[in-house]
Amino acid sequence: MAGFSGFLRRLRAEWRRVLLRFTLGLAGASLVWLALAPVYARGLAAVGRAAAPLLENTPGAYYAVEGSRVLVYRPVRLPGQAEMRDVVYTVWLASGAFGLPVFAALILATPGWSRGTRARALAWGLALLTLTQIASMLVSVDFWQQMPVTILPGPAFFLAGHSAVRLQVISAVYYFFEIMGRGFFVLVVYVAVLGLRETPRPARRRAGRNAKCPCGSGRKFKRCCGAVA
Repeated sequence: MAGFSGFLRRLRAEWRRVLLRFTLGLAGASLVWLALAPVYARGLAAVGRAAAPLLENTPGAYYAVEGSRVLVYRPVRLPGQAEMRDVVYTVWLASGAFGLPVFAALILATPGWSRGTRARALAWGLALLTLTQIASMLVSVDFWQQMPVTILPGPAFFLAGHSAVRLQVISAVYYFFEIMGRGFFVLVVYVAVLGLRETPRPARRRAGRNAKCPCGSGRKFKRCCGAVA
């Protein structure tokens, strides 16, 4: 295929087959994701624990996995009370990461690729999307630290390290990940992988032995790159 135009021609010619492969691929990838999500969550929780010294302002906060969710337990002292109580936040949820099985289905449905090409595209794409999942989780960690805590019947209060300016900034980033980030990142990564795969590489011109070397050294080809070839 020659670039995106070739991909679009192939897609136009085989759209029924591509649609069927995407549907079956999405069903299969969703089942695989359902099975692997708890393992994935444990990996993200490990990243959260490693980043906790830089992010956490609450002493004693710890990360746990419940099914396919990553939770943060923050012990807080209620206003006017001596007792400590855990406030629990969900900072990552597998059902919100539906972009990963969608991306896998897109790769499986892309026409004209060999198995090896699909495997490489899938590996690189999922790695990049995992970085977005890590970023989303870490943003969620800081976002919930900045939000007011309400434990009825008591009044709302803020955790240590709260800043009104920081709350405004982190809220914008958080809602970008929540609303735009999930589908947007999948689209960007898929188009990037597709473009890298479909863009043809220009053929290298071989110079004559007595012509100037194309590398720009100013020497004859036979005394420069041609001597190595």
